[in-house]
Amino acid sequence: MDAQANPTIPALTTRSSPPKSRKKAVLDMGAQPLCHPVDLAWKEIKDLADVVDKTVGPSEGAPNKSAKKEHNTSILLGSNEITTLELLPRVIERFFCSFEQLQWLDVSHNKLTTIEPVILQMTHLRILYLHGNEITKLKEVDKLSGLQRLKKLTLHANPIEEIKNYRNHVFTVFPQLQILDFIKMTKVDRDRAQTWDKLKFKPVYL
Repeated sequence: MDAQANPTIPALTTRSSPPKSRKKAVLDMGAQPLCHPVDLAWKEIKDLADVVDKTVGPSEGAPNKSAKKEHNTSILLGSNEITTLELLPRVIERFFCSFEQLQWLDVSHNKLTTIEPVILQMTHLRILYLHGNEITKLKEVDKLSGLQRLKKLTLHANPIEEIKNYRNHVFTVFPQLQILDFIKMTKVDRDRAQTWDKLKFKPVYL
């Protein structure tokens, strides 16, 4: 698989301290088309309205400051205090020419409790980071089944990770997925998920 179809995934960060070099993280993402992130991580954002009305913007000197709007393909909103993505479409409109441009969305390490339907408007998403939130119901994952292009997904460090058959369920929702929680999906994983799905066992915790 070429670099465009399989961009390098940056290392996982925690809330304890911001990345030492955001510039290095950008360079580590590899080749196009995911090399122009709109970096809004570590901004203490609680409400996306602050981004929409331009109260909060990318850091001075960040790579995306000089990038043209039509070149942006990724947006980093991780490590904030966001509780809802209701205004995400308006944020995308500020930095992108169309929803189809967005291929990587990072909303990890926020305070999201549900997966909101607005994400489905980003039909060309290939990478979605949702780890480190507060999602408790496994059925929330089903809402994303319409993202046919999704190849990499993170959901670990949410309460749903502790639910039995969590990985099997995610793989049945996204048969095209290549990487889940930074772990590559294998043939064994696919076979196990298919067998589990054929049992038609849908436990009450969903």
